Amino acid sequence: MNDQKRRKLLIGAVGLVKGSVRNGGKAMVATCDDLEQQLDRTGFLMNAPFEVVSLILRYGTKWGDPEVGRINRAHSELEVAVEVPMAEVRMLELTELTKVVKTVTLQALVAVASKYALDGEVWKSQI
Repeated sequence: MNDQKRRKLLIGAVGLVKGSVRNGGKAMVATCDDLEQQLDRTGFLMNAPFEVVSLILRYGTKWGDPEVGRINRAHSELEVAVEVPMAEVRMLELTELTKVVKTVTLQALVAVASKYALDGEVWKSQI
């Protein structure tokens, strides 16, 4: 691995329905940059059995609850997914889309905290 700092929060997306989300990548990067600083500051992952939270936004038809999946041992990544309605987010401006991505990510982090008995208060307070 090179000298770059390894991310502790990864956000990606997959389409369950046809369409594309304008500014999706920029909103995901902005959310990672913002929340990753808080992951470091709070030590959220210090006692977790994984080093990275990997969140997949599923662009579908409805708002879903976060689904905390398995730990990918090879990469020490916890897999998390949440469905977001394509029709409601596809044309949002960057600022609004970033708010949506951040809120969904915070909900996912609360679900992760709950499942792994980690302190999720910092995430709950921002939703």
